[in-house]
Amino acid sequence: MEKSCCFTGYRPGKFPFSLRDGCFEYESLKTEITAALLDFQAEGFTTFYTGAAMGFDLIAAEQALALRDRYKATELKIICAIPFATQADVYFPGCYQQRNRWMVDRSAAVLTWFDGQAGGTKNTLTYAKRQNRKIVNLNIDESVTI
Repeated sequence: MEKSCCFTGYRPGKFPFSLRDGCFEYESLKTEITAALLDFQAEGFTTFYTGAAMGFDLIAAEQALALRDRYKATELKIICAIPFATQADVYFPGCYQQRNRWMVDRSAAVLTWFDGQAGGTKNTLTYAKRQNRKIVNLNIDESVTI
């Protein structure tokens, strides 16, 4: 399997802190994402999948792009997994779950910030665990289990 990682996480409203520049927790999250990406890069990971949803997906993708630009790491690929061609206009039940499983199936690892809330992130992480993927959870609360 290619050394690849996918991102999964909450949309802005589910985070327990603001996703605004200057917010300490948000700035810390971006720093933690960058550190994790550097670790992945050191392990030989070159491809990163994002669902391109507002919140964690886009924050992680932006950090990956910044890392690629900063270090001229042209081998790094950031791939947007768009669940359907008319994503901006049409929704159908299960489309995001299908997209998330597609990303996990192509990844050796999953990068997330997860605090136990029910929803798509939890479903994706449960699937990733069943598929024996490495899961890196940037939430340091040790009481959170997947």
